[in-house]
Amino acid sequence: MKHTILVFFLLVWVTTFGQSQTRRVLFLGNSYTYVNDLPQMIADLALSTGDVLIYDSHLIGGYTLEDHSTDPTSLNKILSGNWDYIVLQEQSQRPAFINPVGFMGGFMELKNYITSNKPCAQITSFMTWGHQNGDAQNCPANPAVCTYIGMQNLITERYMEFSDFFESEVTPVGTVWKYMREHYPAINLYQPDESHPSLAGSYLAACCFYTSLFRKDPTLITNNSGLDANTATNIRNVTKLLVYDEQPDWYIGRYIPHSNFNYVIGEGQNEVLINSHTPTYRDSFSWDFGDGATATTLLPTHSYAADGLYTISLTSYQCYLGELLESVFTRTVRFCAHTNTISPDLILCPGETDTLWTQPADSYQWYDDSGNPVAGATNQSLIAIAGGSYSVLTTIDGCAEMSVQIFVDMYLDNPDCSLGIVDKPNDSEITVFPNPVGEEFYIRTNRPINTIAVNDVAGKQVHVLQISPTVFNVSGLVKGIYLLNITLENGQSVSTKFIKQ
Repeated sequence: MKHTILVFFLLVWVTTFGQSQTRRVLFLGNSYTYVNDLPQMIADLALSTGDVLIYDSHLIGGYTLEDHSTDPTSLNKILSGNWDYIVLQEQSQRPAFINPVGFMGGFMELKNYITSNKPCAQITSFMTWGHQNGDAQNCPANPAVCTYIGMQNLITERYMEFSDFFESEVTPVGTVWKYMREHYPAINLYQPDESHPSLAGSYLAACCFYTSLFRKDPTLITNNSGLDANTATNIRNVTKLLVYDEQPDWYIGRYIPHSNFNYVIGEGQNEVLINSHTPTYRDSFSWDFGDGATATTLLPTHSYAADGLYTISLTSYQCYLGELLESVFTRTVRFCAHTNTISPDLILCPGETDTLWTQPADSYQWYDDSGNPVAGATNQSLIAIAGGSYSVLTTIDGCAEMSVQIFVDMYLDNPDCSLGIVDKPNDSEITVFPNPVGEEFYIRTNRPINTIAVNDVAGKQVHVLQISPTVFNVSGLVKGIYLLNITLENGQSVSTKFIKQ
């Protein structure tokens, strides 16, 4: 099995016109596929460009996907080969039913069987065409299918809807068919029964399948399959326009692994919490935290033993068209000698704002709840809004560390908020943070400070080292509870407690 790495979830499909490709394909359908031997026609077109189609099929007139889902021959053929693609073609009328439960059920049963037994095979649905003059049989009960365009629109809608749901690519034969009818009405795509394809209709389908299976430009095809050159050229050009040039519209190449994640800093020592991780088109995944530790859980938590810069990697794996694809996404995290925190704990009314602070540092950048930088928020404080989550990246001596993310809580169903009488800090209130205190604390107040004094629980004044007007070093204090007494410039005295840990 081949092994392909997609770095930062980028997959570049390189089409090399001179390089031969081989596709192994199983066709499950009915007369729309076996008339004019569509699989062999696709193989002949591929051969004209130097490519190879190896195929098998199980095609029975009038068969539905529900029939195939319980047919031992169909199921055994699924098991019999290392298929790149398995083509699912529903009976022509059923996708346009008022309630297409049979189409959906058959599609689902085959999808589940293929995924369980041939996980490397990619399904592509054969979007068929409407009857030349609509579905006369079902018209009385379902007026939407009384015309070709009404029937075609429903067929297209249902194939796209179910293919999206069941992670199938689409070969949009019906879409190209509709364009040809509108722009090249002289090219007859139908047999006299107004349902099955003429030679031109099957050639159109073959060009669509060559494009979707090999992902190559159909104008490279040189085999006209018995059509006049002008007709064959027009069909190839329209197929290029609608299929080759618009592959993402038909989910072609869509189902590849895609890695992405976000993290926040935890409250533990040098701890990261993976908080956002959406699985996308993958069979398995693994984490590497950059220090030798790994994990396979969806949202792991990890603590680093030492400060430093680490790279967290998420690798997603998917078997696709015979290749094991890997999508690798990385983010870095740094832990420094300093550990920054955010204070105070706020509870606000809806729409209300207040100020958050962090310890002094050389530089600051605040972040929102999605991990995006808040524009212009490069100060020690931040005006925060109720219901928001915030973290701050602080840099000291060239080392930048992210804080724990905090949530600004919000009152719910509090009538006092609407009356504007919720208790709020008065102008002279002070806040000490962090609290409990390690070595230093910061004083936040809205008024200029004149003097401060720190007393222990016995009332004895103790010495603290003033670093700046609002920052104090208390590393010399023993563990315990202390009272901080502040005299403001207006003569007012305020007090608060802090814990030395």
